[in-house]
Order: sequence, then structure tokens, then C-alpha cells
Amino acid sequence: MKKIVFLMLILNCGLVFSESPNIERKVWKEVEKTSKVVIKNMIGDVRVRSTKIEDEFEIIAVEQHNEKEGVLVVETDTKDGVFYISVARKNKEKKEVALRMDDQARIDLTVFVPKGNDIDVETFDGLIEAKGLIDPLTATTQEGNIKMLKNKNSLNVFSYSGDVEANVFPNSTKNDQSFKTGTGQVSVIVGDKQNLDFTITTSGRITTDFGLTINKDFTKEPNKVAYGKVNEGGSKIEMESIRGNVTFLSYQEKAQ
Repeated sequence: MKKIVFLMLILNCGLVFSESPNIERKVWKEVEKTSKVVIKNMIGDVRVRSTKIEDEFEIIAVEQHNEKEGVLVVETDTKDGVFYISVARKNKEKKEVALRMDDQARIDLTVFVPKGNDIDVETFDGLIEAKGLIDPLTATTQEGNIKMLKNKNSLNVFSYSGDVEANVFPNSTKNDQSFKTGTGQVSVIVGDKQNLDFTITTSGRITTDFGLTINKDFTKEPNKVAYGKVNEGGSKIEMESIRGNVTFLSYQEKAQ
């Protein structure tokens, strides 16, 4: 059984509630063993980190309350080996009511995930940030930005209108990776000793440290598709923005 530590910091903005700020800490000591975590927060940011503590999740939730209806809460559930974390609004009868994007209420989550869990994250306009992960991550957001830093496994991320930024470390798998946005900018940096194949699809500007071949078709959008290799080639990285610019650069890896 997994131990889950749930830390919640609740900050009241003072516009609606007259009480002093609340700090609440909850602990779940036994939870069914999981191989995947799904985090859905449609009214705030999500930051994900790895933890070395075996079989233990830690969640920090910072809440700002200014609701016109109901109270925001963090809910967790475990089903079929998947741990679910979500944000919902409940009324006085503890029944769920629709989330409102116009009342300035929000919950920002930071989740520490133990090794062995694939990670799936979704937001509406909140930031998705992952740092130091050792397991695969999939991230989707409507309007938020995505920032991936120092992760050592495969990443597949998409934002409909936000920017995507990724620092891709050599990963322990040979899985393909993708960094895509509809209208935002894409910026990806990889180590100069990595072996990768890559494609860049965009109608915007392409900036890169690597040699490439570009096919253009101005009857389509995106109107450019570029192909290339990093060193000897290998697993594939896809970068795509329909109208934004794409930057694909390298950093100098330390000698082994």
C-alpha cells in the first residue's frame, strides 16, 4: 500500500471571507499501489516533481478563495492502479457545481510523484511545469504555457495557444517525444552529445543549431516541414506550431 502525504496551504484573499488564513495538512497513510497519476486542474497551475521517497506522493495546494458560488476543493481517488488528483467546486450540500473562470478563485498544485508512475497533466489556462522527472509525462493545456526542465524520460506536451519550453536531458528510454502548440512559440534545447532525429512543422520562423532540410508548401498551414538529425540520429523529437516560431538549440553536455 502506498503512503500519501497531502500538504495543503490555503490562502484566503480576504475579499469574501473574514476569517484569518487557514493552513491545513492532511495525511493518507495507506493507498492502493499505482502505476500512473492523473492531475487535472482547470482553475490553476500544476507543477510536478519526482521524489525519492518510495511509494509516497506529496501534494501541496495553495488556494485563493473568492468564489461567487461554492468552495474550491482538491479531490483524490484511486482506481485500477491510477491515482487521480482534481480540483472541483462544491456547494454547502457538498454537491459539485460548475467551475467559474471569472471569479478569481484558484488552486495551484505542486505534486511530488514517486518513481514508477506515468504522469498525465491537464489545465485550462494554468502553467504546467515539470522538473527532474524520471518517468514519462503527457501534458495538455488550452491556453497555459508549458515548461519542462531537466527531465530524464519521454515528454509529450501540447498547448492550444500557450508557449512550450523544454530542456531535454538524455533520457533512459528510446521513446519519441513531442512539443506542440497551436499558435504559441516552441523552444527546445537538447544536449550536443545526444543522438536524435527531429522534425519541425510551422508557418513561423525556424531557428536551430542543427543542419536540416526544409520542404515548403504555401498552400497549406503550417507551410514548412523541416527534417534533420542530431549527431547519428535516433529517437524522434517532433516540434510543431501552426503560426508561432520554433527554436531548436543545443547545450554542451559535461564530459563523462
